Amino acid sequence: MRIVKICIFLLILQNTAKADCIACWDTQYIQIEYNNGTFETGFMLWNKNWLLNSNGNYTGLTSFCDTIAEFLNNNEFTIYKKIRSFNHILQDVPISVNGITFVKMENVNNLTKLENKFNHLQGAITIPQITEQDEKLMLTKPIFIYKTFGEGLSDAYYINFNPRYTEEYLKKMIENKSVGKLAQVIKIEVHYD
Repeated sequence: MRIVKICIFLLILQNTAKADCIACWDTQYIQIEYNNGTFETGFMLWNKNWLLNSNGNYTGLTSFCDTIAEFLNNNEFTIYKKIRSFNHILQDVPISVNGITFVKMENVNNLTKLENKFNHLQGAITIPQITEQDEKLMLTKPIFIYKTFGEGLSDAYYINFNPRYTEEYLKKMIENKSVGKLAQVIKIEVHYD
């Protein structure tokens, strides 16, 4: 009987399938050359699995530019001007700092992948965004971090840099939906698949 149980267990392990995360993305630093000859750099969020789940024909496309152009099919995409992580607060969580640009693919002549130390950071759904003022705070050590459930499949981190606030006070403000009134408290929502 023991051998039968072991065989069943091994069969179950062999047939376990791993789903690809369609909501997930990696950060990729790119240079955009516009039709008018100007250039811009920034990060895009990209997942090769998006190609597999679309109706496009990417056979024979080898360049990043051609593949993205075909995938986007003259739609608009978002460029994040600056992405960084604050590992002393949230390990390997990419965060967009101050500013995004919406780019129409019809205005793009070429896209080029560029190397950057913040390439290939991973996330899902949306990327958290902060201001430059928030970034300055995030470079320092917080007083405490309060973690709770966010919207959808996410965790919400309330990062407190204000010594006047206790965890109990912050929790009460979260429950009353009054966190926006608090100085030096940054909310980072991290989605997962």
